[in-house]
Amino acid sequence: MKKLVLYSVIIFLMSQIVLAANLNVSILEENQTVIVEIDKPATFTLSIKNNEPITDSFEIFSLIGVSIFPKDLFQISASSTKELEIEVFPHPETKRDFRGFYSFEYQIKGQQTGFFKDTLAIKIVELKDAIEVKTENVNLGDQQAILIIKNLENYNFENLTITAESFFFDFQETLDLSLKEQKEFIVPINVDRIKNLKAGEYEVGITFQIDDKKSKQISTVKYLEKGGISVLTDTSGFIIRKKTITKENEGNIDTIATTNIKKDVLSRLFTTYSERPQTSERKGLIVDYSWEKELKPGEKLIITSITNYTFPFVLIIVVIFIILIIRLLIRNDLILQKRVSYVKTKGGEFALKLRLRAKARRPLTNITIIDRLPRLTKLYEGFGSKPDKIDEQARSLIWHLNKLNSGEERVFTYIIYSKVNIIGRLELPAAKATFEKDGKHEHVYSNKAYFAAETSEDVEE
Repeated sequence: MKKLVLYSVIIFLMSQIVLAANLNVSILEENQTVIVEIDKPATFTLSIKNNEPITDSFEIFSLIGVSIFPKDLFQISASSTKELEIEVFPHPETKRDFRGFYSFEYQIKGQQTGFFKDTLAIKIVELKDAIEVKTENVNLGDQQAILIIKNLENYNFENLTITAESFFFDFQETLDLSLKEQKEFIVPINVDRIKNLKAGEYEVGITFQIDDKKSKQISTVKYLEKGGISVLTDTSGFIIRKKTITKENEGNIDTIATTNIKKDVLSRLFTTYSERPQTSERKGLIVDYSWEKELKPGEKLIITSITNYTFPFVLIIVVIFIILIIRLLIRNDLILQKRVSYVKTKGGEFALKLRLRAKARRPLTNITIIDRLPRLTKLYEGFGSKPDKIDEQARSLIWHLNKLNSGEERVFTYIIYSKVNIIGRLELPAAKATFEKDGKHEHVYSNKAYFAAETSEDVEE
């Protein structure tokens, strides 16, 4: 009984052992590059030798990151060698997440002989990183520029459209590029466009297109002064502003380079320089600093200025903060505005329309609005917002409101008239409002309003 159990265990363990195929695999030819924007695989030619004593059928595949084709079975006789061309397609997430070389495990499974495992690598590159576009330096007076296009990868590009746009030229060409191939193009310079262009480094916008897929990169071109001086200006920072001007002699003769920096009389107080200016000249509110140096071929003059706006910036913030605090302290909880306009009447009487606008900035209660009638005028009771009370002795109109919510607005309109034709400037007194806030009684006044009777126009103060 014990022997039977032991034999059963041995048979079970042997059934769990995965047989390994005895194969020799070498790479005869490979094209590892996969362009992200182009749906084409990497390709490999494998030499596979079957060292087993039997003929077997095999399949090749990978379980992680890529798909391998063909998926059909292929047969290799005993002790024979087969050349197999395969295509490797990275999965969408692999193309999205990886750049550069990506290694993966592949397996060759024999129907009778078991598994063979090894690794391959593909290179995943974006189109803009697979091709280099350079423009040779442009000298003052040049009529043409040289554009160099280089394939950086072991990949054959077909029907590739390249567009280059800059101050100097516009270029477009559809071409094929074989593995590591380089091509040069002579491009005419738009002389009129750069007539007043300063020396320096300028961007060239590059667009690559294959079918409907596009990719972009930024190249540069250096526009040289006479004598071969290139100028590069770099500015960074906001509160602490850093500006670096680099002048390099890229010619073949000794050349004098001059750098000028202008500062106003205020910002110069907060500015320091990497080198002490050789000269400084003040013209009104502007101070002009200059540096001069004779540069040998390949030598540079680098001037860095740092303007620290921390103190004035903090001062401005403090001033703004104080102004806001003052506005918060002095602003009224109730806004009361008064407007007046002329009204034409059938009987020819002098009449004015008045409008009172009350707006609460916070919840208020027990609001009373009082306005007074000017002398020689009466209230026309057939129009507008009828007052809750009219004090004829004090010539006052009174409206009562129980409450106003924050942001709530009420408008009262009424018409006054006079049998006497008023000539000249009529002053309408300010209206008054009383209210309760947090249990305390407060009051505010509106603006005064004026009316020039001879022009029939209203004026507000």
